[in-house]
Amino acid sequence: MASYNISPRLFHALTGGRLLILLILLIGTLFFEGFGHELPTGSIYKFSLLLAFAFSVTAIVTIWYKKKRLSLPFVYAYIFTDLLIVAGVVYLTGGTQSPLTFLFMLVILSSCFFEYHLGPNISAIAATIIFILLGAIDAKRLMAPDVLAFTFFTNMAAFWLAALLGSILAKRLLASREEVDRLKAIQDTVLDSLSSGLILIDADGTIIFVNKAALNILNGVIKVQVGMKLRSNWHELWRLKEDAEKDGYLTRYELTLSTQHGEKKIIGMSIFPLLRHNSMEGDEGQYLDTLGYGFIFQDITQLKEQEQRLQRMDRLAALGQMAAGLAHELRNPLASMSGAAQFLAKKGHMDENSKRLLEIIQREAERLDSIAESFLLYARPERVSNEADSDIVVVIEEVLSLLERKKGLPEVIVETEFKVKQRVAVPQGALKQVVLNLLMNAYEAMGEDGGRIRISARHRQDRDDVELIIEDSGSGIEEKDLQRIFDPFYSTKPKGTGLGLAIVHSLVTSWGGEIDVWSQKGEGTRFTITLPMSASLVVL
Repeated sequence: MASYNISPRLFHALTGGRLLILLILLIGTLFFEGFGHELPTGSIYKFSLLLAFAFSVTAIVTIWYKKKRLSLPFVYAYIFTDLLIVAGVVYLTGGTQSPLTFLFMLVILSSCFFEYHLGPNISAIAATIIFILLGAIDAKRLMAPDVLAFTFFTNMAAFWLAALLGSILAKRLLASREEVDRLKAIQDTVLDSLSSGLILIDADGTIIFVNKAALNILNGVIKVQVGMKLRSNWHELWRLKEDAEKDGYLTRYELTLSTQHGEKKIIGMSIFPLLRHNSMEGDEGQYLDTLGYGFIFQDITQLKEQEQRLQRMDRLAALGQMAAGLAHELRNPLASMSGAAQFLAKKGHMDENSKRLLEIIQREAERLDSIAESFLLYARPERVSNEADSDIVVVIEEVLSLLERKKGLPEVIVETEFKVKQRVAVPQGALKQVVLNLLMNAYEAMGEDGGRIRISARHRQDRDDVELIIEDSGSGIEEKDLQRIFDPFYSTKPKGTGLGLAIVHSLVTSWGGEIDVWSQKGEGTRFTITLPMSASLVVL
């Protein structure tokens, strides 16, 4: 047997109407003496008890509906109880001649919305039987047969007409509801299938829709949910909405948000009004009514990082060409200076002061030659060959062993985690230079109290490469310096040449890898390097 799955809104509407009718009857009983009919002695008391019972039944059904869906046996019991309550009301207010016999039709109509196939017919049959019993009671009161017959047939016709019309109305309402549900399901499926995030608000700023992509993009950044007030919970977005109203919704905005872990997420967003066309008579024709606003957005963090990476590579390529030329121009006079100094040193017959000055010349010439060598390494990094194959674990351990013996470095705790026996398709000597430069930066970022350095490497199956992460708990890098740390000659250290990280970037990119940096002032720095995987990589 099919049943009408009544919606919460309709159920509450029927319950509210039921309570309103009961309240009117109660007031009428107390103040109008049964709507102009003289009630027998004690009838007011009985009538009040009947209404109290009706209120109790309504409360029980409401509580039951909130906890469980209404089953058909429960619905039929509910309808039959309603008919008995109405029968009592009609009996106490004049029997078949009561002005409240229309309440039977209201029960029949309400039954259509619970079970529209047999509900109206069963309700009409039950109402007819009850009305026949009321007529039998009235016949004992010596009521005129013709009046009783007219009343009976009039009410029977009304009962069955209400059942017919109610059934038709319920069927149409159900069909409309199913169509609305179908369209809503299609709408939700389409909106949830969007790769872009979508948030809709009404004219008061209350969120009325959030799709899955929006929840995924904003996960860990800000909590959004239906029913939330945008102005008080996400003031920055509300301010952008006001700006969009001023510029005619033509601007695409970018929001920089911070995640729970302190990382930045850049959101590209467009804002549009939800407009409804309303026709009106007169010269103005039609006007637009703003129902709310929509926010459609995407996570463009990786796109922005890629743009910055390309801009940096273009800038560094130009600097690399300059550095190569500068290195060649420096090495020739440096070779002459160094040779002349060595010749003078071999001649002898110099006082101590002259010897000291000559040693300074030789030492500084060697330092300049080392800088020129760094220029060449930056400008012309060693390319990857088919035979290039390095064990990254061995390289890291060799560099750590070297730094342990180096004097002047702070005491640090070094943690390592290697999930594969990492072999990468890069030259071993150049890889050692990269690891050494990064670890030297990490050591130098520590204060006298030392700190912690964490080194990890893993095989990333999604991109089929090896990811190396070197993270320290040092002083961190200020945001204004992050965009330039890979530029040659840019350094925040008093004695730094600004070539260490520039060489790292040049080498890694020449191998087809990537390097990213995250840093927070006072918290530390994390370098993430991806390197091409060697064919001999073995997962542990």
